[in-house]
Amino acid sequence: MCGTDVHLSRGALALKVDLPVIVGHEMVGRIVAFGPGSRRDSIGQDLREGNRITWTHTSCGSCFFCTAVREPTLCENSRKYLYECMEVFPYLLDGFAEYSYVMPILVACVFLTTCQMI
Repeated sequence: MCGTDVHLSRGALALKVDLPVIVGHEMVGRIVAFGPGSRRDSIGQDLREGNRITWTHTSCGSCFFCTAVREPTLCENSRKYLYECMEVFPYLLDGFAEYSYVMPILVACVFLTTCQMI
């Protein structure tokens, strides 16, 4: 649990959040199933069901802030866990859900192997 989650639960978060949400935006979990797309983490390692991973907000990797400024936290196209309504697909975007959807454009790594966050 992060301070942001506490502020949100108390209604004291300065940022606009489209409620309702599931709190938790610093996640760790195990892969239980894959959807379509890549089965590799952000540094190219193969992912398998059962791997324990961590993931966070996404960035597009191609906007001005991602490329020229090299500040993906300012990405114009980012998707942020905790700030997206749970009534909109893919619904489960936060850490305190029993299951969570890990967006295909993510920063993730497999635990117990070499891990480098980008």
